[in-house]
Amino acid sequence: MTNQPISIVSSSAFQEYSCYGRPINSLISKDTLKLRIFGMYDDEKAQLKKDLNAAPGKISLILDCWTSKNFFSFHGIIASWISESWEYKETLIGMDILNGNHSGKTLAESLFKVIKEFGIADKILGVTTDNAANCDTMFKEFASECENIGVHFDTHLVTSYLIPNRMKQILIQQLQNLVKKKQVIHTLE
Repeated sequence: MTNQPISIVSSSAFQEYSCYGRPINSLISKDTLKLRIFGMYDDEKAQLKKDLNAAPGKISLILDCWTSKNFFSFHGIIASWISESWEYKETLIGMDILNGNHSGKTLAESLFKVIKEFGIADKILGVTTDNAANCDTMFKEFASECENIGVHFDTHLVTSYLIPNRMKQILIQQLQNLVKKKQVIHTLE
């Protein structure tokens, strides 16, 4: 498989090859092909939006971002849910090419754009990510965007694949709470 442009259907060599031995005189034009591809995409996306909004329960998300060898940054978003007929469903709902770096703000904007586009901000159960430092900022920014449209997003419903950073954060928080309690007890004595 090679990455050929849609315009290849206009090439006489491609047309001759494709029509060889067939009673077809010509192929569709590149414009017609492009319109059909975009039409199929729009139809699939509309059906996916219906399916997500028809889900009787909540929707879980899985997020990841990476940079390709040629320095394009991507942000992938997968949704999983249980359908009305109790079937497990999982599909890609977003594959964003990021402008700039993987900052928490950039990732939050990418996530919010997809969630808003599908109309599922109020249906999110939880989110699974890696434990990159930018995820904390992303979820704070995302929660703020959700609040702006009247939806509460609990940042505690976030799971990290790589637990050590999250565990460190929890441990630090617990230690800070213990120090505060000890100060209160010491003051009472």
